[in-house]
Amino acid sequence: MEKAQILFPEYIVTTSSFGSNSYKKTDWTPLKDRNLVIWPDNDEHGKKYAKNVTQILNDMGAKNTKIVDIPEDFPEKWDLADEIPEGYRFKDIQSLLETAKEKDIRDLGFLKSISEEDLLSMEIPPREYLLKPIISEKSLNMVFAQRGIGKTWFSLSLAHALATGGKFLEWEAVREVKVLYIDGEMPLKTLQERLQTISDLEGGSTKNLKILSADYHLDGIPPITTEEANTLLEDHIQWAEFVILDNLATLYPTTQQNEVEGWLPIQEWLLAMRRAGKSVLLVHHSGKNGGQRGTSAKEDILDLSLELKKPADYTAKNGAMFEIHFSKARGVFGNDAEPFIAQLTQKGWQVREIENKTVLAHKLVAEGLTQREIAEKLNTSPSSVNRMLQEKPKIFKNQENMNII
Repeated sequence: MEKAQILFPEYIVTTSSFGSNSYKKTDWTPLKDRNLVIWPDNDEHGKKYAKNVTQILNDMGAKNTKIVDIPEDFPEKWDLADEIPEGYRFKDIQSLLETAKEKDIRDLGFLKSISEEDLLSMEIPPREYLLKPIISEKSLNMVFAQRGIGKTWFSLSLAHALATGGKFLEWEAVREVKVLYIDGEMPLKTLQERLQTISDLEGGSTKNLKILSADYHLDGIPPITTEEANTLLEDHIQWAEFVILDNLATLYPTTQQNEVEGWLPIQEWLLAMRRAGKSVLLVHHSGKNGGQRGTSAKEDILDLSLELKKPADYTAKNGAMFEIHFSKARGVFGNDAEPFIAQLTQKGWQVREIENKTVLAHKLVAEGLTQREIAEKLNTSPSSVNRMLQEKPKIFKNQENMNII
């Protein structure tokens, strides 16, 4: 301590009593309301000491606390009582002190509580919309459907709209967004063809949408929560504001789909993404009994969960056509949360209301379906269909004939 005081006479130098292990027994109150710099010994014990003392000083109300970052090539256990390391001069030591950075205890691995009074007085910027009115900044989202219903058409079109600041279905991007689309299974040629179709229909290509395709890489893309994936994806994710994983089964393969434990690693990954200011869309499959496949815990942390369903009058010639239902939607209310039908046509995406079952029953019987076949399509009983067919259906506005993609 004496040598440190000689080196830096403009500072008041002090340390805890009875060694670093007794830091809790020291009265630190004289340092309250002061600007502080901690110079730890160059070892793990010294770094831990600096963190613990920072927490005490923070709780006590110190103005700010900085910790010196010691160069990696300094000798083990080096401190200010030792000789200046070879290759360094006093001005280098002085520079380390002057450039020490203020540390928030959250950056040091501690938990920091906030009083109600402090929380209510904090100026927290609102989460702005990315795709109004359903997707916000720092949001976690999911779209799920059965195989072959058009999940990738939906997701690519949404990505293109965000990246170009355009419109998708009933929703509008508020600005151009940097979108990273990570695809785990689609052939690259198919991705190219679909994006070309979307670009032709909705507007030109953009550098704001980047594609990471497993098919483009010899070894594919490793499971998203692994250390290998974290290293490979770091720069790409750092660039992006919005990340789409298409799909969960290929990018996070697990044998524990139906167990909460199997979901926890991807849940922590998602929460870390949100803490980093990213928004994420998971593309997932429906389960056999309806709802998204696997544990229902998947939806616990989500802001938005959309289910795509085949309309009752769907046939293969309809192409990408589905009902959109809001399985979960934080902050989406009223008409914005009503389900509707979307279809990709030669004029682009078209939307329309979902016709009630009575109207559909009359339409399907006119197409030659039996009451039993209609009941199966409408997920109801043949007797209910019979009653519907006795009613006069309400007339809805005519829909324009649409050529499908």
